[in-house]
Amino acid sequence: EVGLSMLREFRVPVTGQVMGPGLVTATGVNRVSEILEMAGGILPGGSLSGIMVVHDSGDTTIVDLGRFISVGDMEANPVLSLGDRVHVPMAAGLVYVEGALHIRGEYRLCRTEENDWFESGQMMMEYLEGETVTQLIARAGGLTPWASLEEAHILRSDGDERLVIPAMLASADEDPTVMPGDVLVVPGVSPTVSVTGRVSEPGSYPYVAMKGYMHYVGLAGGFDERASSGSVRIILADGTTVDADGYGPVPAGSIVDVPERSLVWWQDHLLILTSLASVVIAYKSIFD
Repeated sequence: EVGLSMLREFRVPVTGQVMGPGLVTATGVNRVSEILEMAGGILPGGSLSGIMVVHDSGDTTIVDLGRFISVGDMEANPVLSLGDRVHVPMAAGLVYVEGALHIRGEYRLCRTEENDWFESGQMMMEYLEGETVTQLIARAGGLTPWASLEEAHILRSDGDERLVIPAMLASADEDPTVMPGDVLVVPGVSPTVSVTGRVSEPGSYPYVAMKGYMHYVGLAGGFDERASSGSVRIILADGTTVDADGYGPVPAGSIVDVPERSLVWWQDHLLILTSLASVVIAYKSIFD
Protein backbone atom coordinates (compact mmCIF):
# COMPACT_ATOMS: atom_id res chain seq x y z
CA GLU A 1 0.00 0.00 0.00
CA VAL A 2 1.21 3.47 -0.89
CA GLY A 3 0.00 6.74 0.69
CA LEU A 4 0.86 10.40 0.31
CA SER A 5 2.61 11.68 3.42
CA MET A 6 3.03 15.31 2.30
CA LEU A 7 2.85 17.54 -0.77
CA ARG A 8 6.08 18.20 -2.59
CA GLU A 9 7.27 21.80 -2.29
CA PHE A 10 9.14 23.77 -4.93
CA ARG A 11 10.19 27.37 -5.50
CA VAL A 12 8.43 29.65 -8.00
CA PRO A 13 10.19 32.86 -9.10
CA VAL A 14 7.71 35.78 -9.20
CA THR A 15 8.80 38.94 -11.02
CA GLY A 16 7.33 42.15 -12.38
CA GLN A 17 4.61 44.33 -10.89
CA VAL A 18 4.17 42.62 -7.52
CA MET A 19 4.68 43.95 -4.03
CA GLY A 20 7.40 41.45 -3.08
CA PRO A 21 9.13 39.92 -6.11
CA GLY A 22 11.31 36.88 -5.43
CA LEU A 23 11.04 33.16 -4.74
CA VAL A 24 7.76 31.81 -3.37
CA THR A 25 7.38 28.33 -1.88
CA ALA A 26 4.55 26.47 -3.62
CA THR A 27 3.03 23.00 -3.88
CA GLY A 28 1.36 21.20 -6.73
CA VAL A 29 -2.10 22.48 -5.70
CA ASN A 30 -1.30 26.21 -5.59
CA ARG A 31 -2.82 28.37 -8.31
CA VAL A 32 -1.56 31.61 -9.85
CA SER A 33 -3.74 33.80 -7.62
CA GLU A 34 -2.32 32.16 -4.48
CA ILE A 35 1.27 32.57 -5.68
CA LEU A 36 0.65 36.27 -6.34
CA GLU A 37 -0.88 36.70 -2.87
CA MET A 38 2.27 35.12 -1.38
CA ALA A 39 4.29 37.70 -3.33
CA GLY A 40 2.30 40.55 -1.77
CA GLY A 41 -0.26 41.06 -4.55
CA ILE A 42 -0.21 42.93 -7.84
CA LEU A 43 0.85 46.58 -7.74
CA PRO A 44 -1.43 49.30 -9.13
CA GLY A 45 -0.59 49.49 -12.82
CA GLY A 46 0.18 45.79 -13.14
CA SER A 47 -1.69 43.69 -15.67
CA LEU A 48 -4.37 41.23 -14.58
CA SER A 49 -5.15 40.05 -18.11
CA GLY A 50 -1.58 39.50 -19.34
CA ILE A 51 0.11 37.53 -16.54
CA MET A 52 2.85 35.32 -17.99
CA VAL A 53 3.51 31.78 -16.73
CA VAL A 54 6.80 30.60 -18.25
CA HIS A 55 7.13 26.81 -18.10
CA ASP A 56 10.29 24.76 -17.71
CA SER A 57 9.94 23.74 -21.38
CA GLY A 58 10.24 27.39 -22.45
CA ASP A 59 6.60 27.70 -23.48
CA THR A 60 4.61 30.63 -22.09
CA THR A 61 0.95 30.66 -21.01
CA ILE A 62 -0.87 34.00 -20.79
CA VAL A 63 -3.23 34.04 -17.82
CA ASP A 64 -6.22 36.41 -17.63
CA LEU A 65 -6.72 36.46 -13.87
CA GLY A 66 -9.42 39.10 -14.27
CA ARG A 67 -11.77 36.42 -15.62
CA PHE A 68 -11.24 34.34 -12.51
CA ILE A 69 -11.96 37.36 -10.27
CA SER A 70 -15.04 38.51 -12.18
CA VAL A 71 -16.74 35.27 -13.28
CA GLY A 72 -14.89 32.52 -11.40
CA ASP A 73 -13.34 30.92 -14.50
CA MET A 74 -10.95 28.34 -13.01
CA GLU A 75 -9.15 27.93 -16.35
CA ALA A 76 -8.03 31.55 -15.92
CA ASN A 77 -6.33 30.59 -12.64
CA PRO A 78 -4.24 27.48 -13.42
CA VAL A 79 -2.26 25.30 -11.03
CA LEU A 80 1.53 25.75 -11.19
CA SER A 81 4.11 23.02 -11.70
CA LEU A 82 7.76 22.53 -10.87
CA GLY A 83 9.89 24.80 -13.04
CA ASP A 84 7.18 27.43 -13.68
CA ARG A 85 7.94 31.13 -13.39
CA VAL A 86 5.35 33.93 -13.01
CA HIS A 87 5.82 37.41 -14.44
CA VAL A 88 3.36 40.31 -14.06
CA PRO A 89 3.93 42.95 -16.76
CA MET A 90 2.75 46.55 -16.73
CA ALA A 91 -0.79 47.06 -18.02
CA ALA A 92 -0.97 48.28 -21.62
CA GLY A 93 -3.17 51.17 -20.47
CA LEU A 94 -5.28 52.36 -17.55
CA VAL A 95 -8.83 53.62 -17.14
CA TYR A 96 -10.47 55.18 -14.09
CA VAL A 97 -13.95 54.87 -12.63
CA GLU A 98 -15.52 56.98 -9.92
CA GLY A 99 -18.92 57.66 -8.45
CA ALA A 100 -21.83 55.50 -7.31
CA LEU A 101 -20.21 52.11 -7.90
CA HIS A 102 -19.61 48.95 -5.88
CA ILE A 103 -15.81 49.16 -5.98
CA ARG A 104 -13.97 45.85 -5.98
CA GLY A 105 -10.87 44.29 -7.50
CA GLU A 106 -7.12 44.71 -7.27
CA TYR A 107 -6.90 48.42 -8.09
CA ARG A 108 -9.11 50.09 -5.52
CA LEU A 109 -7.81 53.58 -4.76
CA CYS A 110 -10.14 54.99 -2.13
CA ARG A 111 -13.70 55.42 -0.92
CA THR A 112 -14.84 58.89 0.07
CA GLU A 113 -17.82 61.00 1.08
CA GLU A 114 -16.10 64.35 0.51
CA ASN A 115 -18.15 65.33 -2.55
CA ASP A 116 -21.87 65.87 -3.08
CA TRP A 117 -22.48 62.22 -3.93
CA PHE A 118 -23.35 59.66 -1.30
CA GLU A 119 -20.73 56.96 -0.72
CA SER A 120 -18.71 57.48 -3.89
CA GLY A 121 -15.75 55.30 -4.86
CA GLN A 122 -12.71 55.64 -7.11
CA MET A 123 -10.69 52.95 -8.82
CA MET A 124 -7.89 52.62 -11.35
CA MET A 125 -8.30 49.63 -13.66
CA GLU A 126 -6.50 47.96 -16.50
CA TYR A 127 -7.59 49.04 -19.97
CA LEU A 128 -9.07 46.22 -22.07
CA GLU A 129 -9.32 46.83 -25.80
CA GLY A 130 -12.88 47.07 -27.11
CA GLU A 131 -14.49 47.22 -23.66
CA THR A 132 -17.69 49.29 -23.40
CA VAL A 133 -18.94 51.37 -20.49
CA THR A 134 -21.42 48.73 -19.27
CA GLN A 135 -18.72 46.04 -19.43
CA LEU A 136 -16.31 48.26 -17.49
CA ILE A 137 -18.93 48.90 -14.80
CA ALA A 138 -19.60 45.17 -14.45
CA ARG A 139 -15.86 44.53 -14.07
CA ALA A 140 -15.59 47.29 -11.47
CA GLY A 141 -18.33 45.73 -9.34
CA GLY A 142 -21.60 47.19 -10.65
CA LEU A 143 -23.79 50.19 -9.89
CA THR A 144 -25.19 51.16 -6.51
CA PRO A 145 -28.97 51.65 -6.15
CA TRP A 146 -28.41 55.42 -5.88
CA ALA A 147 -26.49 55.77 -9.17
CA SER A 148 -27.80 58.48 -11.51
CA LEU A 149 -28.07 56.59 -14.80
CA GLU A 150 -28.91 59.65 -16.89
CA GLU A 151 -25.85 61.63 -15.80
CA ALA A 152 -23.10 59.04 -16.40
CA HIS A 153 -20.34 60.30 -18.68
CA ILE A 154 -16.75 59.81 -19.78
CA LEU A 155 -14.05 62.44 -19.34
CA ARG A 156 -11.48 62.09 -22.14
CA SER A 157 -8.38 64.16 -22.88
CA ASP A 158 -7.88 65.20 -26.49
CA GLY A 159 -4.67 67.20 -26.47
CA ASP A 160 -5.37 70.33 -24.45
CA GLU A 161 -9.13 69.78 -24.69
CA ARG A 162 -11.23 67.90 -22.14
CA LEU A 163 -14.12 66.06 -23.79
CA VAL A 164 -17.32 65.05 -22.00
CA ILE A 165 -18.91 62.02 -23.69
CA PRO A 166 -22.45 61.01 -22.61
CA ALA A 167 -22.79 57.43 -21.38
CA MET A 168 -26.41 57.42 -20.22
CA LEU A 169 -26.78 54.00 -18.65
CA ALA A 170 -30.57 54.17 -18.89
CA SER A 171 -30.30 54.08 -22.70
CA ALA A 172 -29.08 51.02 -24.60
CA ASP A 173 -27.94 53.35 -27.41
CA GLU A 174 -25.43 55.16 -25.17
CA ASP A 175 -22.72 52.57 -24.52
CA PRO A 176 -19.47 54.04 -25.87
CA THR A 177 -16.20 52.14 -26.06
CA VAL A 178 -13.65 53.05 -23.40
CA MET A 179 -10.21 54.32 -24.40
CA PRO A 180 -6.92 54.38 -22.41
CA GLY A 181 -6.85 57.24 -19.90
CA ASP A 182 -10.64 57.66 -19.83
CA VAL A 183 -12.38 58.57 -16.58
CA LEU A 184 -15.87 57.10 -16.25
CA VAL A 185 -18.00 59.19 -13.89
CA VAL A 186 -21.29 57.90 -12.49
CA PRO A 187 -22.83 60.58 -10.22
CA GLY A 188 -24.95 59.44 -7.33
CA VAL A 189 -28.09 60.78 -5.76
CA SER A 190 -28.91 60.77 -2.06
CA PRO A 191 -30.33 57.37 -0.98
CA THR A 192 -33.48 58.97 0.37
CA VAL A 193 -36.96 59.71 -0.91
CA SER A 194 -38.67 62.95 0.11
CA VAL A 195 -42.41 63.18 0.74
CA THR A 196 -44.05 66.58 0.39
CA GLY A 197 -47.58 68.00 0.37
CA ARG A 198 -50.63 66.75 2.17
CA VAL A 199 -49.19 64.08 4.47
CA SER A 200 -49.00 64.00 8.25
CA GLU A 201 -45.19 64.25 8.50
CA PRO A 202 -43.50 65.59 5.34
CA GLY A 203 -39.76 64.95 5.15
CA SER A 204 -36.98 62.71 3.78
CA TYR A 205 -37.03 58.97 4.43
CA PRO A 206 -34.52 56.15 3.76
CA TYR A 207 -34.64 54.70 0.27
CA VAL A 208 -35.69 51.05 0.08
CA ALA A 209 -35.20 49.21 -3.20
CA MET A 210 -38.32 48.08 -5.10
CA LYS A 211 -40.80 50.01 -2.94
CA GLY A 212 -43.68 51.98 -4.45
CA TYR A 213 -44.84 55.45 -3.47
CA MET A 214 -47.34 54.22 -0.84
CA HIS A 215 -44.42 52.87 1.21
CA TYR A 216 -43.05 56.39 1.58
CA VAL A 217 -46.48 57.92 2.14
CA GLY A 218 -46.88 55.43 4.99
CA LEU A 219 -43.53 56.46 6.48
CA ALA A 220 -44.75 60.07 6.33
CA GLY A 221 -47.78 59.22 8.45
CA GLY A 222 -50.24 58.72 5.60
CA PHE A 223 -52.51 61.15 3.78
CA ASP A 224 -54.09 63.97 5.75
CA GLU A 225 -57.76 64.98 5.43
CA ARG A 226 -57.09 67.40 2.55
CA ALA A 227 -54.93 65.03 0.44
CA SER A 228 -55.80 64.17 -3.13
CA SER A 229 -54.76 60.52 -2.95
CA GLY A 230 -55.51 59.90 -6.63
CA SER A 231 -53.25 62.69 -7.92
CA VAL A 232 -49.93 61.80 -6.31
CA ARG A 233 -46.93 62.51 -8.52
CA ILE A 234 -43.27 61.50 -8.42
CA ILE A 235 -40.56 64.03 -9.23
CA LEU A 236 -37.50 62.07 -10.34
CA ALA A 237 -33.91 63.10 -9.60
CA ASP A 238 -33.51 64.54 -13.12
CA GLY A 239 -36.58 66.77 -12.68
CA THR A 240 -39.00 64.63 -14.69
CA THR A 241 -42.51 64.42 -13.22
CA VAL A 242 -44.60 61.24 -13.56
CA ASP A 243 -47.93 60.00 -12.19
CA ALA A 244 -47.39 57.79 -9.15
CA ASP A 245 -50.19 55.36 -9.97
CA GLY A 246 -48.79 52.53 -12.06
CA TYR A 247 -45.23 53.90 -12.09
CA GLY A 248 -43.62 51.11 -10.07
CA PRO A 249 -40.71 51.34 -7.61
CA VAL A 250 -39.68 54.87 -6.64
CA PRO A 251 -36.00 55.59 -7.52
CA ALA A 252 -33.59 56.99 -4.93
CA GLY A 253 -33.45 60.77 -4.81
CA SER A 254 -37.06 61.20 -5.93
CA ILE A 255 -39.80 63.32 -4.39
CA VAL A 256 -43.29 61.94 -3.73
CA ASP A 257 -45.61 64.93 -3.85
CA VAL A 258 -49.17 64.68 -2.52
CA PRO A 259 -51.30 67.61 -3.75
CA GLU A 260 -54.24 69.15 -1.94
CA ARG A 261 -57.69 67.97 -2.89
CA SER A 262 -59.75 70.50 -4.82
CA LEU A 263 -63.17 71.32 -3.33
CA VAL A 264 -66.16 69.92 -5.18
CA TRP A 265 -69.06 72.24 -6.11
CA TRP A 266 -71.16 71.63 -3.00
CA GLN A 267 -68.14 72.25 -0.79
CA ASP A 268 -67.52 75.55 -2.59
CA HIS A 269 -71.11 76.62 -1.99
CA LEU A 270 -71.01 75.46 1.62
CA LEU A 271 -67.83 77.48 2.20
CA ILE A 272 -69.45 80.59 0.69
CA LEU A 273 -72.65 80.16 2.74
CA THR A 274 -70.62 79.62 5.91
CA SER A 275 -68.69 82.81 5.25
CA LEU A 276 -71.91 84.79 4.62
CA ALA A 277 -73.45 83.40 7.79
CA SER A 278 -70.42 84.52 9.77
CA VAL A 279 -70.78 88.06 8.36
CA VAL A 280 -74.51 88.18 9.17
CA ILE A 281 -73.94 86.93 12.72
CA ALA A 282 -71.20 89.49 13.25
CA TYR A 283 -73.43 92.31 11.86
CA LYS A 284 -76.35 91.39 14.08
CA SER A 285 -74.17 91.14 17.17
CA ILE A 286 -72.93 94.69 16.58
CA PHE A 287 -76.18 96.50 15.67
CA ASP A 288 -78.82 94.52 17.61
